[in-house]
Amino acid sequence: LVGRASATPTTDLDKGRNAYKAQDWDSAYKTINALLYPNVELARQEDVWEAYVLLGASAFQLGNRMRAIDEFEKALQIDAERTITTNTHRPEVVELYENTKDKFKERLARDAERRAADLADEALFHHEAAGRRVGPALLQPGQRDEAARGGARRRDREGRAGDGDGGGQDDQEDRRGLGRV
Repeated sequence: LVGRASATPTTDLDKGRNAYKAQDWDSAYKTINALLYPNVELARQEDVWEAYVLLGASAFQLGNRMRAIDEFEKALQIDAERTITTNTHRPEVVELYENTKDKFKERLARDAERRAADLADEALFHHEAAGRRVGPALLQPGQRDEAARGGARRRDREGRAGDGDGGGQDDQEDRRGLGRV
């Protein structure tokens, strides 16, 4: 039996890249899609990034804008800083990629802010539940004012330590203000 050697993923990526450059969008789409789905067949991350971009660009050229955006987002998950140029892609593809990148980065920033707020809320809850004093950065504005007043009362007491008072009522007020009673 005479058979041909099976192509490697790198060879198939070259074939897809060449089909894309020749504006054979259908061949590029089919060849590159097989490299990414159902499993990623490429070993190098930069090749995977390029394959997602080429697949997205081919999908766009075939009229499937939503698939193009999905593939561009997968490329951006690998490297959100890389750009594509009109040296290889049509201007409308570059524009869609850059718009997708801008929205992707905005979403990342919103997600990071949301995670930070969730962590701050969780830290505040755990600190209050444990009866610990909470740092001002984790307190809400009204709580910051109360904590500052409690700290001023504490400093006053420490300055009067020799008066025999021991703080008494002020100590209870301080703890109540910080949720410690």
